[in-house]
Amino acid sequence: MVREFHARGSGRTPAAGDDAHRPARTRVARVDVASLGDDPERFLVALRTAVEVGPVIPGDFPAFDLGLLIYWARWHPEVTLAHHVIRRAVCGPTIARLRVAQALDDRARSVSGDGEPSWLDLLRAPEVATLREQCPALDHVVTGRPEQIRPLLPGLLGWDLQRRTELKVVVVLDSVDAARGLSARPGDLEEVIVGTADLPTLVVVSLQSPEWASRRAGALHPHVDLIDAAAEAGAGA
Repeated sequence: MVREFHARGSGRTPAAGDDAHRPARTRVARVDVASLGDDPERFLVALRTAVEVGPVIPGDFPAFDLGLLIYWARWHPEVTLAHHVIRRAVCGPTIARLRVAQALDDRARSVSGDGEPSWLDLLRAPEVATLREQCPALDHVVTGRPEQIRPLLPGLLGWDLQRRTELKVVVVLDSVDAARGLSARPGDLEEVIVGTADLPTLVVVSLQSPEWASRRAGALHPHVDLIDAAAEAGAGA
């Protein structure tokens, strides 16, 4: 398995003991794509949960959390997003999921005052109106259909992270080629993975098909690092 990357465009895998030199506010958020099946919503929850793994971090992620709440309230009104996150054990460690659920519940209650707000409640919220002016992608989330919205949501997390000057998050998508060919529908898992292009620092790890993963990484952005895990394992043998 590939050891952690922690520097944007570093082109190397840090050796044991490098953790001591990592900046205090850097966090590695790892998502095991192979464990998530073909569900793009599960990937989105896992992505948000991965950021919460580790020591508690200050602040929040308003654009992503509101975007996900808006999407969920519109298309899954029968269950609250916070409860869904708590039940999805595959999406990350229990403590991290509880933190995410609490953050989402707090965000929802800040809009409605009590209980889960409806989609229309969220759209009327002053905070949403302000963020729509600042973040054009959130405006598209408000007006789009599910298959259009899902690939936009990772970009909202990128928007939040770019404004967190005290925190650097390196997102590692592990076993990314497990998503290859799972479906060919608009807004599917592959499209949502491509939507991670706007994350400030991203590492794509391939286990079986580096050629395919390289094309996916090339569709993302020049700041994406691609690691062939099989080659890494062979080199270390």
